[in-house]
Amino acid sequence: MELYKMDKIPNFKNLAYVIKKEYKLRKKPTITFKSTVKLHGTFAGIAYDGTEMWAQSKNNPITPLKDNLGFANYVEKHHEYLLNCVKHIQEHYECGKVLITGEFVGKKIQKGVGVSEFKEKKYFMFGIKCYYEKQDEWVWLEEPSALLGGLENPNRNLYSIFNYQTNEIKIDFNKPEEVLEVLDNLVDKIEERCPVAYSFNISGIGEGIVCTGYDEDGNRYVFKHKGIKHRNIGNKENKVQHYVNEEHLGKVSEFVRVTVTANRLEQMLEETFDTLNGGEAHIGGTGTFLRAVYSDVITECRAELDEFDLEPKDVSKEISRISKEYLMDCLDAI
Repeated sequence: MELYKMDKIPNFKNLAYVIKKEYKLRKKPTITFKSTVKLHGTFAGIAYDGTEMWAQSKNNPITPLKDNLGFANYVEKHHEYLLNCVKHIQEHYECGKVLITGEFVGKKIQKGVGVSEFKEKKYFMFGIKCYYEKQDEWVWLEEPSALLGGLENPNRNLYSIFNYQTNEIKIDFNKPEEVLEVLDNLVDKIEERCPVAYSFNISGIGEGIVCTGYDEDGNRYVFKHKGIKHRNIGNKENKVQHYVNEEHLGKVSEFVRVTVTANRLEQMLEETFDTLNGGEAHIGGTGTFLRAVYSDVITECRAELDEFDLEPKDVSKEISRISKEYLMDCLDAI
C-alpha cells in the first residue's frame, strides 16, 4: 500500500493571490466554479492500484488494525461493493490507479456541526483521481457528479456530495473582491443550517463550501470558503489574543493575530498527535507540532504575508512562540 497524496485546498483569498502571481501583467481568467457543501469530518480516500484496494487518511494508508476513526473498517465491511466501484472506474477510464476522495462524518469524528450528529457514520464522495502511467500523471475527473451519483448506495452509508446543494459561481479574477459578498452569503446560509444534515432531518450548523472550476486551458482550480466559526483566518474579534505579546506590536504581531487562530492550533494539535483516534499531546512532540503550525500558516496565508509585506523568516519566531505556549497550556490541562 502506498499513500496517494492530496494537495491542500487554499481559501479564496489565497487562490486569488496565486492566480495574480501566475498571470502577472496578463489579463486574469474568468472561471465558472461549482460549489458543494464542505463537510466537517475527516478526509477519507479509497485507493486502488489495479490489484489491491485500501483505505487511506490524508497522511497515511490505514487498516482495520491501524484505523482512522473507523474508516478502514467501513471499507472492509463494504469491500466487495467498493472494489467493484473502483474496478469500474479503472476500466471505464482506462487508467492504472484510482483514488476516490471524500469525507467520513458522524458521531465521535468532529463535534459541534450538523453532520456530527449522524448516529451511523457516513461516507460522502466528492472527487475521483485517475493515474495514467504513460504520462506519469494523476488526472481529476472534470465532471464526476454523474459517476459518483451512480455509485451512491444509502444502504451502505455511501453518498455523493453532488446530490446536495450545489451552485455555479462565475469569478472574474481581475476583480475577485466583487464575488466575496456572494460567497459569504452562500456560506452564511450553510453555517446557519447544514443542508446535508438537514436532508437527514438533523438541524445543525455547516462548515462552508468547496468550489472547483477549470480555465480555458483545462487547468483545475479549487478553493474553500468557510463560515466565521470555522475559519483559520481570524479578524480582530477572532484570534488567540492572550498569547500575543502586546509589547511588540507591529506587522509581525498583527499578522500572527490574524492567522494563528485557535481553530488552526486545534486542527494542528489533532493532526500532530492523532487526538481524534485517542492519541494524546506530549512534550516529545513539541518540535513536530511547531513545524506543523508554521508550515500550515506559511502555506495557507501567502496573501496575508504579501499584504503585511513580510517574509516567512520574519514571522517564524513569533508563530513558534505562540504555538509553544498553546501546547504547554494543553499539556497542563491533561
